[in-house]
Amino acid sequence: MRNASFARRWDGSAWVDATVRRWDGSAWVVVFPIAIPLSVSLDSTSAQSTFVNSPAANTPPDRLLTTSPNSVATPSGGTPGYTYSWTRISGSTAITAGSPTSASTSFSGTVPVSGAISAVFRVTVTDSVGATATADVTVSLTYDSGF
Repeated sequence: MRNASFARRWDGSAWVDATVRRWDGSAWVVVFPIAIPLSVSLDSTSAQSTFVNSPAANTPPDRLLTTSPNSVATPSGGTPGYTYSWTRISGSTAITAGSPTSASTSFSGTVPVSGAISAVFRVTVTDSVGATATADVTVSLTYDSGF
């Protein structure tokens, strides 16, 4: 096998190394990977939890509520080796992401009696070459005292 020279190209945001070099019979041909844009989708654009207290029950002053099922981010395109970051972009600071660096997370927060809190969270997915994609989910937590 003949020695091929090293090849790189700028894709507009990062250097991309050639992944295949093949001999076409007279010269080395350098083949670069086709860049497929990174995107992310969510299984749902909203997550919620509602607790309704029995009127006969002793009503506590507030209650920790957690969404179920989890919100799941599914990337497509890009270069595999994805990382995830769920961050609140607006709304109540009482709501937090349970697994802020995972593809799947629940949200929880302490809600006052007969109260409701909400927030918008954004998941940012980053692939192994640094491309990013985002998607937003609206989280609502409601505590109905039953009275």
